[in-house]
Amino acid sequence: MQNNEDFIREKRELEKRKDFQLIQNIEESKSSGKVTEADLTTDEKVLARVTDGIYRQPASAIRELISNAYDADAENVWIDTDVPRFKNIVVRDNGNGMSSAELTNLIHHIGGSAKRDESKQHLQVSNSGDSKLSPKKKRKLIGKIGIGLFSVAQLTREFYITTKKEGDEYYLEAYVVLHNYSDTSEEKDYESRGQSFSAGKVKIRAIPTNNVNDHGTSIFLKNIKESARNQLRSTDVWALDADEQNFRLSDQEQREPKVRLPNFHIGSIKNDEQDIISRQASLPWDESDEPDQRFSRLYSAMIELAGKTVSPKLHEVFDNYLRMLWNIGLSVPVEYIDKHPSEITHKEFTVAYKIANSMSGKVTAIDLNDYTNLGELVGFDIDSKAIDFNVEIDKVKLFRPIKHHGLPPTQAAVKSPLLFFGSYENKFENLKNTQTGGPLSFDAYILWCPKVVPKDHNGVVLRVHNSTGTLFDETFMKYQVAEHTIKSQLVAEIFIKEGLESALNIDRESFNTSHPHYQIVTKWLHSALRQVIHQYKEVKKNTVKQNRGAHTDLVRSELQNVITSIAEERKIDPMEIRPIYFDTQESQDNQIWDAYKFDIKTVTNKIPSKFRGYNHEGIVKEKMKAIASVLDMYGLLEDMSLSEQQLLMSDLAQVIYAGQD
Repeated sequence: MQNNEDFIREKRELEKRKDFQLIQNIEESKSSGKVTEADLTTDEKVLARVTDGIYRQPASAIRELISNAYDADAENVWIDTDVPRFKNIVVRDNGNGMSSAELTNLIHHIGGSAKRDESKQHLQVSNSGDSKLSPKKKRKLIGKIGIGLFSVAQLTREFYITTKKEGDEYYLEAYVVLHNYSDTSEEKDYESRGQSFSAGKVKIRAIPTNNVNDHGTSIFLKNIKESARNQLRSTDVWALDADEQNFRLSDQEQREPKVRLPNFHIGSIKNDEQDIISRQASLPWDESDEPDQRFSRLYSAMIELAGKTVSPKLHEVFDNYLRMLWNIGLSVPVEYIDKHPSEITHKEFTVAYKIANSMSGKVTAIDLNDYTNLGELVGFDIDSKAIDFNVEIDKVKLFRPIKHHGLPPTQAAVKSPLLFFGSYENKFENLKNTQTGGPLSFDAYILWCPKVVPKDHNGVVLRVHNSTGTLFDETFMKYQVAEHTIKSQLVAEIFIKEGLESALNIDRESFNTSHPHYQIVTKWLHSALRQVIHQYKEVKKNTVKQNRGAHTDLVRSELQNVITSIAEERKIDPMEIRPIYFDTQESQDNQIWDAYKFDIKTVTNKIPSKFRGYNHEGIVKEKMKAIASVLDMYGLLEDMSLSEQQLLMSDLAQVIYAGQD
């Protein structure tokens, strides 16, 4: 058996020779015009995951292509999905583009990303000073594992890549045909494990151009798979609806439809070739709307529905296509539809709460009037908010569909949202990376609001360098809590500035939950949630108390007007009405010899117990004081003993509150 180190050394030398030869062939084609052919190569494990699809939805593949454009310093990404047919999809960006060497590396090393490989910095796919940053804009790279481009296997087996670097006089065009893994996965012996295998075939040609200033990459996805097209077109929903309609036609009782159709959708097509539309689209925007207005209308449509249903959900309101736009907006590094949480000022929240990093800590109230914005107070990383990146899909400019204020009103006791923020940083300088996973730092906020809209946003989302492949985790990383109602009113985002990347699984849509960084984030979040829930309860308690006091004051004022009116009718000076007190403290505070002094427990002992509680006691007192004043104006109390007075008041209270809810 060959020595493993020798095998690896020979393999690397072979790869270098293959790379050099392909680069030479591509360069020669610029003058000869010949087509260069090559194999897409990778090891068997990556081949299986790439060509048979590691991503769960078409949206995942599109998200990965957007991430590649972001890492390539693109300012704009334009996507045409051929909606509602979805036969072909085009993704264009104005990023750095690829040279012959970069394209060769992409073709020969699927799963071997050069972005963070310092030995491949000559390819200029990352910054020369820091391999974790993009070449020019110094963005924190969000791609890592080098297979993002081949996420298109979820959508098609053939596509074109057209790319160009600024200053080049040629476009490079690569026509790619992917293999199915089943076509290549024959039994291999032990000696062949780790060798490279063909994931597909590539034909490359150079196209001359006078537009030397142009730069970027375009990807033309041909003949989208039927399964992906059906997913994007919500075929399953429309098929169920058609079956339901046919059943109702044959049903004499004419039942109500059971299939719930989305409120907004792109319609459905009965026949692609003949362009026969079976259902017209129902979109929240007009054809005349600008790209940025369209997504705003999409968001507003969801918010408006919040007043008509208990808790609208994405899959109920939107079809698969519109939901894809929403979720990609949540995932990629685009601007918030309103403002980044770091830009929140005292105009939106007069008070914010800072989360303590100790397990037994409590939140601290911070007056935002003392700061320019929350970012100044928290120290949010500037990369989290200064985003020079735009994505348009079918003339819809994407935004992150999250707002932190101006949310739908509710009948909750606490009507205004509560904002909590926190930060964590640990370099773990005295510990090995194998124990800690390396340095970890992040900023986070947790928002309590009476009603989370849409319901799918109830949870926590982790953003690595402002990007995520995961959506909101409604379990809050498996937080066990009895207060389910409060938990259902929370939204949290954690912005990872350093670390956690190695915990991302290959699909970038899940995490290795046993990774040290994931465990630390989980522990921090659960401590933060405990603090948030405790503070919310305190705020609610104080709010209810204030509301109760305000209501009692209102009742007292109205009853006082009634007593004054009765006194005037009876020609009695209101100042001569005897004071009425209901507890010892009131009597001690007001040493007036001719006042009526009742024991509240004696007077209310016959009324339902719920009116004797703290929530209603103030109102009961005010009403019984008013009744005592009326009795006194009629001269009915003066000649009675205290015990008779209290018995009379008790009987009257029993009559007044009998049968009340």
